[in-house]
Amino acid sequence: MLDKTIPYAEVWMYRSKDFPVAEQHLPDGFHFEFYQEGDEVEWAAIETAVSEFESEAGALDYFQEKFAPYSEDLKQRMLFVTEPSGEKIGTCSAWWKVVPTGERYPLVHWVAVKPGYQGKGIAKA
Repeated sequence: MLDKTIPYAEVWMYRSKDFPVAEQHLPDGFHFEFYQEGDEVEWAAIETAVSEFESEAGALDYFQEKFAPYSEDLKQRMLFVTEPSGEKIGTCSAWWKVVPTGERYPLVHWVAVKPGYQGKGIAKA
């Protein structure tokens, strides 16, 4: 569970593109799906389940402001992990950070796995 008593601190990590990546696999029966229109409801449910937002309505408001204007990008940059029965239980995005100078930096953004599925290697994959 997210401990909101710890003050937020932005941390930037750098990884050389030449550094090898060890391949990780999802547990059997789980699979990745890219964002499709309407998945913002699933995103809000996942992010609320890990206490990033106090309510799904608040998460949806954030989504509408920060992600919805980039609907075509979402289809290529936002992933969900779906468990065998079809429930979306995890999410992450390959997004960007825009700094005051206007430069954009790539980042892995909003990685979350519903509590009942944590510890199974889903986020690692």
